[in-house]
Amino acid sequence: MPSTSLIPFPRYDGQPLLSYAHLNSKEVPLWHRFLANKAASQYIGFDYDIKVGKYAIDAINAPTPENMLLLGTMAKRIDVVGFFMPHGVDIFEVKPERTTNALSQLLFYKQLFIQTFPDINVRSLIVVSDRYDEEVSTFAKSLDITIIIV
Repeated sequence: MPSTSLIPFPRYDGQPLLSYAHLNSKEVPLWHRFLANKAASQYIGFDYDIKVGKYAIDAINAPTPENMLLLGTMAKRIDVVGFFMPHGVDIFEVKPERTTNALSQLLFYKQLFIQTFPDINVRSLIVVSDRYDEEVSTFAKSLDITIIIV
């Protein structure tokens, strides 16, 4: 299982892992199908379970035992970031169902990611799912969010 770092970096190549710190048993097969997809080859690496927001910022600035405990229990968590360059990422939300939830999560996570890691550029927001819904897809496009069906 991937360990968590305070600052995301492309620690993992595009090879499937046995487990992921923040993906559940329904999400892992979707992510593995994405990794087998041609779209995954554009990334130099991935990082998982990226903690963002106030508790992440506090832990980065002062990694005290108290702040690290709060980081692990209270921080917001991004499923995956894919690095297309060393300081540029796409943010992924892996959702086998409830893709509408992923849209709001991604918008929220983007804002928190930028606040937490201002030196890393966010290029795209991406939902990885196995269910196509035309209404959700149309709305996602209006928000500049990509949905990849695997």
